[in-house]
Amino acid sequence: MTELRKPAALITFKDLQGREVRVPLFPPKMTVGKMTDNDLCLSRDPAVSRRHCEVRVQGSDLVLYDLGSSNGTYVDGKRIEGPTPLLDGSMVLVGRTRLFIMAVEENEQEYATQIVPNQTQKGSILIPPTTSFEQHTKAYLVADLVRSTQLLAEYGENYVGKIVSTLGQVIERSLWKEKEPFLQCTGDGFFAAFATIEAALSAVDDIQRHHESLYPEDIQLSLALHWGPANYSPNEGMIGKHIHGVFSLEGLRGREPKIQSIYEAEGVQTLILVTSHFAEKLRIEEMDHVKSLGSYELKGFRDPVEVYRWV
Repeated sequence: MTELRKPAALITFKDLQGREVRVPLFPPKMTVGKMTDNDLCLSRDPAVSRRHCEVRVQGSDLVLYDLGSSNGTYVDGKRIEGPTPLLDGSMVLVGRTRLFIMAVEENEQEYATQIVPNQTQKGSILIPPTTSFEQHTKAYLVADLVRSTQLLAEYGENYVGKIVSTLGQVIERSLWKEKEPFLQCTGDGFFAAFATIEAALSAVDDIQRHHESLYPEDIQLSLALHWGPANYSPNEGMIGKHIHGVFSLEGLRGREPKIQSIYEAEGVQTLILVTSHFAEKLRIEEMDHVKSLGSYELKGFRDPVEVYRWV
């Protein structure tokens, strides 16, 4: 599946905290703009247009197109008037943001996958470098492809790889507004951490919206949401009982007949499970979306945890 995620180049820039961010540019193109559905969302730059520009991969070349932006797009200090080739080291000015084009060398691929969440290798993670071992209270999301083994046998690795890749891209985009983004590939799904309940729910909405429009009807997803403290570890990612808990929550669909039957009886495309820890943080108007399924044993917790279904 790694071959599906080979980037044509890397786009590098500085975020608001002055940290270098590297984003892979995958064929066929990368769109840049203020709207969140762009491949590269620069929502905090007031000089960026909703649909500002795009970089297209044309064979072995990269070509930049302005999409009618208000302030124009510049390459190495010159405003472009039409399709403009990009070279290794080119500087693209979008609004007030400077984007640098970097070629991906073979010996850089491993490094690139360590700092960019937009790929599907199991165990690969994006961790903010300044937060190792610090404890943070976050909203956690586990998203998993249901029946992945059967799908692999029936449709093959490329088909399943594209589905998992698409899921990862959707979650990655939802993390762009996070000051400390965290995304880890789990093989046939992803684990992400968000600063707020609202951000996690927004990611779930994005997943459901794309699920309805991009995936075949027989593709089912399992989502789990939890809230609690955890620590960052540079070698292990996020650690702690609440991390064990959210993975155990997602795993209920495979070991609890009552929950497993929801997929079979109702034919749902996406099942969303929520712990009481997460539900307690919901706004009053959001409580209408949760329905209790009872209490269950979750790894890391001494007492059973009440589990809800988000509907």
